[in-house]
Amino acid sequence: FMGVSKAACEWSKHFGLDNSEVAHNAIAIEEFLDKKFVEKEDVRKKYQIPIDAYFLVYAGRLIPEKGLIQLAKAVEDLSKEHKIYLLLAGDGPLYEELSRNYGKTVRCIGSVSREEILQLLHACDSFCLPSDSEGLPTVVLEAAMCQAHVIATQYGGTGEIISDNDFGVCLKDNRVETVEKGIQEALLDEKKCKQQAENLHERVKEEYSWGKTVDALLRHFNNQTRRMENM
Repeated sequence: FMGVSKAACEWSKHFGLDNSEVAHNAIAIEEFLDKKFVEKEDVRKKYQIPIDAYFLVYAGRLIPEKGLIQLAKAVEDLSKEHKIYLLLAGDGPLYEELSRNYGKTVRCIGSVSREEILQLLHACDSFCLPSDSEGLPTVVLEAAMCQAHVIATQYGGTGEIISDNDFGVCLKDNRVETVEKGIQEALLDEKKCKQQAENLHERVKEEYSWGKTVDALLRHFNNQTRRMENM
């Protein structure tokens, strides 16, 4: 057996599986290298996000495990002192609650195409993923290749992609106050966020391609074959 992250390998030991090798989840890096993005200002205009507002995006299922209630509350609190908006792309059981309870600064846009999600990731100031747990989320890899800044909890493989604050804002948990502090850290230091986004982009481009993952799988299978031949 292999895991999509070191954390996944560790977790699998609870089921008696001794996974010591990793084959990362990955994305088609080549898709992003020559991708044409819409102007960021045009995306903001489409979703009525003021040009001078801090623009946060989440994309995925609207479920409690993703920490979205905490995220919405953090944005609501920050909106009292900052011009900030959160756009939630996706559907799920929290759609009505998130649409109804958090005013104009938190907006649910429902399910949209993958192409639209990529445009949102490129246009936003930060992508947020304050999950309770993760394997190795593809959306973080895609956000990095769209040159988005990322704010995320350190759980699972996310903490391996964003291993420290050189690569994004790494949250120790998803309590409202922790998420709020992480967002505030980002919105007050644009220069640092830009550098973190560049660092994350380069890491994902170099380490999380399907080519790298296929190489890891082939090494694993070759090693297993040799062990069986020597039995």
